Amino acid sequence: MPAHSPAPWVAEEYGDHELDIYDANGKLICPLEQEYDDKGQGTNLAIEADGALIAAAPELLQACQLLCALEDNDAHPADTRWKQVRKDMRAAIAKATRSHL
Repeated sequence: MPAHSPAPWVAEEYGDHELDIYDANGKLICPLEQEYDDKGQGTNLAIEADGALIAAAPELLQACQLLCALEDNDAHPADTRWKQVRKDMRAAIAKATRSHL
């Protein structure tokens, strides 16, 4: 399986509630566009949340891979790598949810 586009990915807004997701090299990965009803009202109110989740995908994947590697190696909970994995996971979740953990 080929590797995904290089991280970090970023969501950049343009226009009214429209986003593009770019990789570390500035390559467009995913355009997200608002859909409008007959009255001109946006119908996809989750577009910003979707963009944040997509942009966080590489970090979420990396955190999961690190967690699995520690589990596979039976790392002791006091192992300092656990602290880094927890920090990475919290950062990825914060990016995905646009919150501060």
